[in-house]
Amino acid sequence: MKESVDLDAIFDRFHAPKKPIFKERDFLRATYVPTSLPHRGNEIRGLANILGPIMAGGTPSNAFLYGKPGGGKTVVTKYVINRLHKKAGDVDIKFEFAFINCQMVDTAYRVYAALCEAVNVEVPITGLSTDLIFDSFCKKLDEEPTVLTIILDEVDLLMKTDNKVNSKKMTLLK
Repeated sequence: MKESVDLDAIFDRFHAPKKPIFKERDFLRATYVPTSLPHRGNEIRGLANILGPIMAGGTPSNAFLYGKPGGGKTVVTKYVINRLHKKAGDVDIKFEFAFINCQMVDTAYRVYAALCEAVNVEVPITGLSTDLIFDSFCKKLDEEPTVLTIILDEVDLLMKTDNKVNSKKMTLLK
């Protein structure tokens, strides 16, 4: 007697290799930075010109990128910073960057702790004053012959959640 349902066919559908829905899942990640950014040449050039003095051992100007959500500010910044990091490494310039998303790191304490982490200074999750953490960060920067560029993504959110931030310190971090 023949089965009325072909169970082997059903099970084989699950076992057989399927063609994936996505060619590359990483393209959908928020952290993905493509190898090229069409239609962002002016923005890339502008930011590269601001950060370019790093390649001559100089200090770049501060940059404040603003625009509508989804306009490409974050990806342009990551694109330029990644390329600059590689180029600086190719010519033995000590250049590092700290990319901090203020949507995730949402208090001054956490920002300072993240900056300390970027320069290999250990700080506890809580318990120290922000002044002490910031001083530890500055002391470490003074010891190292490295150019550190700090990117505070979504910094407006930090300013909304932590009104007690010392404006002098935030000026240094821009």
